[in-house]
Amino acid sequence: MNKSSEDPFYKRIPFAGKFSRQKIILILLAGYCLFSSGLVYSQNVAIVSSRKISFFADTVNGIKKVLAADNAGAAIDIFYSDDSGYLDQLKAKKYDVICPLGAAAAKDVIGEFKDVAVVFSLVIDPVQAKIVRSLGPSGSNFCGITLMVGAKIQVEMVKKIIPGLKKIGIIYEGASRSFYDEMNALDGLTIKAQEVFTDTKVPSAMVSFNRDNTDVFWVVLDGDIYNRDSLAYVLNYSTSHKIPTMIFSSNMVKAGALMSCVYDYHDLGVQTGEMILDVLKGKSPAQIPVATPRKLGYALNVKIAEYIGLSIPSSIVQSAAEVYR
Repeated sequence: MNKSSEDPFYKRIPFAGKFSRQKIILILLAGYCLFSSGLVYSQNVAIVSSRKISFFADTVNGIKKVLAADNAGAAIDIFYSDDSGYLDQLKAKKYDVICPLGAAAAKDVIGEFKDVAVVFSLVIDPVQAKIVRSLGPSGSNFCGITLMVGAKIQVEMVKKIIPGLKKIGIIYEGASRSFYDEMNALDGLTIKAQEVFTDTKVPSAMVSFNRDNTDVFWVVLDGDIYNRDSLAYVLNYSTSHKIPTMIFSSNMVKAGALMSCVYDYHDLGVQTGEMILDVLKGKSPAQIPVATPRKLGYALNVKIAEYIGLSIPSSIVQSAAEVYR
């Protein structure tokens, strides 16, 4: 009688009689190693994008690139937050990870899905949006990437345009207090600040800034004090008083600000895809802190620079991600 037929180990494995005990163990070990390494698994990922925001497509492509390159075998479905009822569509299928892009979609998804891993991205300020309590690990089923960039990194970028930068003007309120505090703690700078509590107070606060006491006026990302009207006033005032303005949107640079940060949205997708991959491979989103963009460029308005009398080397202009003339 074949010894294998007497061994209970073999009785539990189909076709065991055709293989030696050692071969079966090796096959099982190989299968386990292949699975645990992340090379063979099939999981479902949902991305919630928007048809209205063009650069979301670059981020989605970056996510797809990472998952495809890793041979993750993840099936990717795309949903659009512009569509009514998209949350019901999400609930119709079991997903291992849901990736909402933007604050509105992130709040929707996190509010509705408590037992599914969520990796958000393209959220300007997740703390202010009340998505997370801090930029540390959430301790819950979600993690993600913010578009917020620290004051130190941004100041170093502005120094490329204004090498002698010493004096910064800023208007802030509660939601942007942390950014002001971070900037105020940097060495070698004098911060002239005005605190306001409503957008209607921005014009009266703005009159305290001039070219003598302000090398650059900094428009913080704060929806409580900056809207279409207050931004228009700031841009008109800073231009007429020839004060360079650092702002949070390249569209505002086109409208008359001197410069802004510019994100690499495809790389943000790659970064998001890598975080999704970590979660698919078993890392808990509860343990992953909120990440910031790895690549940052700048937009520059050359016409405004010339008008306010700022001489910018051609090499700096050529290095800009976006240039308006």
